[in-house]
Amino acid sequence: MTTFTILPVVASSMLLVGMNPAYTCEAIHTHPEFQFSNFIFNQSDVELSLLTSDTESVDAEDFLNQLIEQHSLIDQMPAARAWLAEEIYAGKNTIAVLRLRAGLTQSQLAKKLDAPQSSISRLEAGRENPSFERAKKISDALGVTLDEFYIAFDLTRTETQA
Repeated sequence: MTTFTILPVVASSMLLVGMNPAYTCEAIHTHPEFQFSNFIFNQSDVELSLLTSDTESVDAEDFLNQLIEQHSLIDQMPAARAWLAEEIYAGKNTIAVLRLRAGLTQSQLAKKLDAPQSSISRLEAGRENPSFERAKKISDALGVTLDEFYIAFDLTRTETQA
């Protein structure tokens, strides 16, 4: 008997735990939800037949936060986000990269600004034009100058409209 755990991340891709190759997502929805499915197969020399399956839905952010807490990684996450900004997005100074460099999630930045997370998502997608006052608050929260913010904002809009 063989058990596979399948984690679909978006409709067209999934992560198969214990199988090669493992598929990961290329895009995350605004409110992603992981679907954990356990499939139990009866494997013989000739065929693989499904015995049973069960599925559980879990909010993606809750799931990731549980993993971070479970493995005592909360103190390491800001440095991990900053590393991600430097190693993966080197030379790309978009709003999202400035946020990662500051070690913040969209939700954390939103809390600092007393704004909904969806507003940060729209800003990072180049679909929101902040007022001067809001741009100043965001730049202060990210620890950058207003000029650096506007340069990153212009790059964000250019990249998202391309």
